[in-house]
This record gives sequence, structure tokens and C-alpha cells, in this order.
Amino acid sequence: MSTSTGAGVITSAPSSSSVAAAGAANISSMRQKVIRPAPSEIEYKNMRFLITDRPTDQNIQHYIQELKKHKVKDVVRVCEPTYKIEELRSEGIDVTDLAFEDGTSPPA
Repeated sequence: MSTSTGAGVITSAPSSSSVAAAGAANISSMRQKVIRPAPSEIEYKNMRFLITDRPTDQNIQHYIQELKKHKVKDVVRVCEPTYKIEELRSEGIDVTDLAFEDGTSPPA
């Protein structure tokens, strides 16, 4: 997984929409600094997956913002719990635990 940043060149006075876009880019950049590594979206046939690092109670709100941005409705935790699920559920996101050891296959 790698992330890249882009730079733009303004050749004339910026419009209010380009200033708003720059502000949104800065907010997105700040969110990516809080969520490391950056989330990866995978699409396969009619399924979409958003792969993230595991959040903590201290940064769960940043993850919730990212999940909502991608219209996530279900989270499957495949690692040891590091956050409480109440905040996710209060935002309409269901959580299922399916933890398994690193380097092994998920349970059948």
C-alpha cells in the first residue's frame, strides 16, 4: 500500500471553488495522517471492501468519518478488539468479530 500526494499549479487567481477544494484536500490529508496506513478500497464483482489498520478508542471518530465517506454499513474485525463498538453502532455501522491469528486462515 502506498499513498501519493499531488500538487497543483494555479495560473490565475483561485476561484472560491478551488479554494474550497484545496481546503478539502488539506482535511483529507490530515485524516490520512491520523489513519496510517491509509485505507485501501477493493472492489470485486458486486462487493466492496475497505481495508484499514485497526482503530483505537482515541481515533475511532476519524475512522467513522472515513467509513461514512465510503458508505460502509458493516465492519468485520479480524484482529483483537482495540476499540469499543458502541460509537460505530450509534452511527448505523454493524460490527462482526472474526478474529484469527496473524499468518493463519480465517475460521471456517
